Amino acid sequence: MRNNESEFRLVQLAAAAIMGLALGLGLGSGLISSTPPAPIQEITEDESIHVQEGVVSSQEDTRSEVEASGGVIAESVKRAETFEGFEGEVYELNGLCHIGYGHLTECSNPAILSMTEANELLYSDLVATYDQLDAVIQDFDKVHPNIQVVLLDMGLNMGVAGLLKFEDMFYAFSQNDLWGAMMAIEDSLYFEQVNSRAEANIDMLYVLLQLQQEAANQPPAVSF
Repeated sequence: MRNNESEFRLVQLAAAAIMGLALGLGLGSGLISSTPPAPIQEITEDESIHVQEGVVSSQEDTRSEVEASGGVIAESVKRAETFEGFEGEVYELNGLCHIGYGHLTECSNPAILSMTEANELLYSDLVATYDQLDAVIQDFDKVHPNIQVVLLDMGLNMGVAGLLKFEDMFYAFSQNDLWGAMMAIEDSLYFEQVNSRAEANIDMLYVLLQLQQEAANQPPAVSF
């Protein structure tokens, strides 16, 4: 019962954090151009996660939201290809078996994938991760594309459940504190494990921070 309560609290925190993001982090402007992806399966009410009444609601149709994030998915594909690397056959990493670009699979899977097949599988994994985030975070489709890409990449890498444990990062986002969010990522086991990948995500937030400061005529932040 305690674990369920803890998970519920994490989802509450994530939802509240992105509600703060939706108000403060450049929703209408993005650094990534939009290109429509293929249609995906809708999320039903039973599949959606509800956090308090009116905070997270089921979506009647997620297609328009994902179409709006087409550039986000495309950018996330490129990043995952870079940091995951391609393996056509099953390989083991940290006790888990993967294939293609980090896709989890059974260790007994005999499949041999082409790069095209692996890319299609990666795209499908990213759309599924997007849907999971959209199901627990209100107005996720309206969050700035740079932040969407960071959350998508982290969610793909560690799973959405693992991502929601980044309480300090989500709290910083809720306070419109991009610098604090970057520090929360840097001060984590995730950063130690995937160093260059985490640095790339920090850099994407840093670019957004610089744009915000320029728009507000603030002095530039100290560089890493």
